[in-house]
Amino acid sequence: MSDSTVGDTEFESIEDSLLMFYADAFGQMVPHRVVNRDFVARQDIETRDLSKGIFSFLYQGERPTDDDILVVLQVLVVAQIEIKERSKPSDVEKAELKLLQEFRRFSNSERGSEFHIKNVATSHQIEHPYGWVMINCEFGPVDLSEDGLDLPEADVVVGLSPNVGLGHEQDYVPESEFKNGY
Repeated sequence: MSDSTVGDTEFESIEDSLLMFYADAFGQMVPHRVVNRDFVARQDIETRDLSKGIFSFLYQGERPTDDDILVVLQVLVVAQIEIKERSKPSDVEKAELKLLQEFRRFSNSERGSEFHIKNVATSHQIEHPYGWVMINCEFGPVDLSEDGLDLPEADVVVGLSPNVGLGHEQDYVPESEFKNGY
């Protein structure tokens, strides 16, 4: 878990630990990008990092669920990029869509399956040669009680969706077996 200090008090945040874990997991999928938990304003980002593309995982809040213990985290993923000066504004949009595609690939993978994209906003080419994408996500539901966080040590995925489709036909009981009152 991540240790933080506020004043003289140290604390561990489950939310921060989750976001750090998933930012690291996403970073492994896109090693050509910079991925972290710290939003940095564009003017403060080193040019070489901005030209690679930067993703920041930010906590926005949470909403309750029907279960008193579980909540759904609201997460904002901000991606920023700079493309070549001699490019066209539509090239910024193409770069933004590539960033979105990379995050979407993560959220559709086993590793990022807890992320559900709710809406997306882009720069609309207005800030050429700079681009950005804001991806509003929900994550969870998760148990934020003291005993609720149990991050995997290896490639185990929290909230893994079942394997379905080709090659998994025998993994499940046929629907016809449930029609007799089961």
